[in-house]
Amino acid sequence: MSTEHLLQRLNGHAVDVNGQSWQVDVYSIVDNDSHRWLQVGLNGADRRTVLLRLEYLADDEDALAANEDWIRHSSGLHGGMVTVSDTD
Repeated sequence: MSTEHLLQRLNGHAVDVNGQSWQVDVYSIVDNDSHRWLQVGLNGADRRTVLLRLEYLADDEDALAANEDWIRHSSGLHGGMVTVSDTD
């Protein structure tokens, strides 16, 4: 998946967890030899930021699922790095 396509699929997407909703705001996407890094803001019931490290072949659906999981299980609002694996 191209960087531009990933940005289009994620930016502005709603993430719903436990009856609350957050809107995804992609701040940056950086590719290197082995990973793709996404800096993401989540705006909704509160404001959160997270750094996603996408492993090879991880896509927008994997990133959204990782955001939902992080919101559900994290007590922090900012920081943290989440590794996103390909679930296919």
